[in-house]
Amino acid sequence: MNRFLLWILFVGACFCSAAQEFAVLERGVDFVNYHVRVKAASRGASVLSLYWNYSDSGNYRCARVFIPSAIDADKSGGALLKCVLGELRNGDYVAGEEFRGSVAYVPGSAEVSAVLKYADCMGVLEIGSRGAEMSVPVEFDGSVGGSIGAGLEGRGEIVRNTLLNRYIEPAAVSQFGNDDELEEYIAASDDKREAVWEYMDRDFKNASVSYEPGVLASVSDGAGGYVLVAVEEGASPLLEKGRMYPTVFENNFDLRWHTADGRVIERESNATFELEDNVLRLSFPAENATIRFRRRVLCR
Repeated sequence: MNRFLLWILFVGACFCSAAQEFAVLERGVDFVNYHVRVKAASRGASVLSLYWNYSDSGNYRCARVFIPSAIDADKSGGALLKCVLGELRNGDYVAGEEFRGSVAYVPGSAEVSAVLKYADCMGVLEIGSRGAEMSVPVEFDGSVGGSIGAGLEGRGEIVRNTLLNRYIEPAAVSQFGNDDELEEYIAASDDKREAVWEYMDRDFKNASVSYEPGVLASVSDGAGGYVLVAVEEGASPLLEKGRMYPTVFENNFDLRWHTADGRVIERESNATFELEDNVLRLSFPAENATIRFRRRVLCR
């Protein structure tokens, strides 16, 4: 997880708010938890502006959260809590949806949290004082970097501003410059499990796993395991798709796998060779998913 990397100040082109605190995400992410908590003013509303996918002053996504004063929220039934989404595209503001709810503060603590979350390719903004009293779906592009931050208008005070994120781990470059080099290596190998594998079938019960059917190669890592290489015609160099690590059990390997959307899956994942080493099975129990490949016959 990474904390704030860099703070910058700027005046927003979309909203006339005070100077804002921003963090820079240096590359794509697959997890974000950005928590901003505001102490409401005793009188007068405050407006919290959140920004994300910020590439420059003319391109970003945003949300305005209207936070009622402590006095207003003490009224019977609470006070109006409103969130308005928006986006700036090439300098043009595009209005989004408006969401409304109510909030009643905890006695002695007139505070509201706004938590921007991104996981499993989905974004949500949770807002509330005692918990997530409003849940707003938002668009969040995790494949790019950019900045994320907040600013506050009015007499309120930001009492918490924290960011947790996990970067997408880029696939490692394999030892092979192209698919011809790889096939020449495997054709000369005495290890039957060093092979080229063609996609056979899959069983996906969880959409959080992504895989683009294609061709893999398994190459010994010299320590009892195998490197899984993505075989793409014309690609140079070839990239690693995953790694199989030997366990104490025969023909059972722990698996580390790069998904098509840039995530890394390894919890409970495993790989086995089946049917006299003619089928390679990759299993992801935590994701309720299995992928199988069949051996491609090469001239040796």
